[in-house]
Amino acid sequence: MFQVSKEFVYGKSIDTGIVSGGSVRPFSMKGVVSGIGETRINYTQIGIYAGIDKDNARVCIERVIKELSEKVRAVIEMMLLVEYLHL
Repeated sequence: MFQVSKEFVYGKSIDTGIVSGGSVRPFSMKGVVSGIGETRINYTQIGIYAGIDKDNARVCIERVIKELSEKVRAVIEMMLLVEYLHL
């Protein structure tokens, strides 16, 4: 289970909950303060919304996270290089 922004899927309503036995059990995160609204969701629930199984959902999410991590790492390296060159 992990958290995603409510804007994770535009045009779809993501319910806060845990998928169990093919149904979504409500889940509340009352009292959590954050600048970004978050919802707990698992691979099965994402798979249901995307029309794929949970294993494909997991692979796709891991691929997106890896690509984002690589892009962030590249930007940080570029910023460090620019800072180094200005010294």
